[in-house]
Amino acid sequence: MQVNHEFPDALPDVLPDTFSGPIPRNELKNRLNRIFFPYADRQLQRISKKSRFAYYTNAETARRILANEEIWMRDTYDMNDAMEIEYGFDCLHTAFDDDALKSRFMAVLDDCAEGLAEEILQRFDSWSPHLKTHTFIACVSKHRSRENHHGRLSMWRAYGGSSGVALILNAEAMLKISSRALGAYSSPVGYMTAAQVRKELRAVVRNMEEARELLCSLGRERVRDNVLSMLHYAVLCIKHPGFHEEREWRIITNAQWPEVAVRTSAIETIRDIPQKVQKIKFRDDPQNGLYGLGLPQLLNRVIIGPTASPQSLKEEFVALLERAGVRHPGKKIVVSNIPLRCS
Repeated sequence: MQVNHEFPDALPDVLPDTFSGPIPRNELKNRLNRIFFPYADRQLQRISKKSRFAYYTNAETARRILANEEIWMRDTYDMNDAMEIEYGFDCLHTAFDDDALKSRFMAVLDDCAEGLAEEILQRFDSWSPHLKTHTFIACVSKHRSRENHHGRLSMWRAYGGSSGVALILNAEAMLKISSRALGAYSSPVGYMTAAQVRKELRAVVRNMEEARELLCSLGRERVRDNVLSMLHYAVLCIKHPGFHEEREWRIITNAQWPEVAVRTSAIETIRDIPQKVQKIKFRDDPQNGLYGLGLPQLLNRVIIGPTASPQSLKEEFVALLERAGVRHPGKKIVVSNIPLRCS
């Protein structure tokens, strides 16, 4: 089944609004984000020019990323814990088990267009299997400045193996990956119980009710696409609260969306298993209006974590960064010397 899903940033430059005058595209997009993605919008407001993301991995993967100047996005079906997606589905279904909340959700949508609510729920149910098989994700962690020298112990243990490396990425450049031109979108992970998901859905429904006139002026397709996006992101970006230390953000794409010069598909062997991956190149794509994605702009530093040979890794990474055009590569690399046993 071909999924031709329109994301919420596919909006006209100016939308007539009878109660407040014309709404410029960016302002409208911000309004819709606050209506449909209040949790993500709150997290995004906390990102500043000084913010960083960390990509925790092992030395071999870090070497490949720096040498090829690209990051791989893996199929959700092949992720560390495929049950993460099931958890998101379960929480969302539990939220809709609240009959009063579901009735309010249905009513505000049907006010915009007759039968819209049922259409959305039917589409969501029919597309749900494709979220598990066609969605590709790369995961990064929101980085704290106090972790600049040693990284985060729990992440070394979870992802470093016997030779941990963390690539620290500038948030401003990283978030440029989130664009319709690239066909990849970034979102924070919400660490929530089913009750907390219900509370968030209740807030979204309240936002929709308060913005009823605006939503009705958008037209059936725009409202449908925004609501479907909200439901999809809820499934893909909700995790059990027990994982909250990961402070995760996800870069998300779909294998059925058109490829562009800096995002391509391939089959690669990961842990001896051939897998489909999506690759995002760390380079500009002027034809699609993408700038500032090069490794020199993206990389803040490299932290070499628990490993038996930190100095040899540092020398190798210095050479790779120099080849990628990173200035003063030696100053970009930190050896953590964290006393964690490597096995």
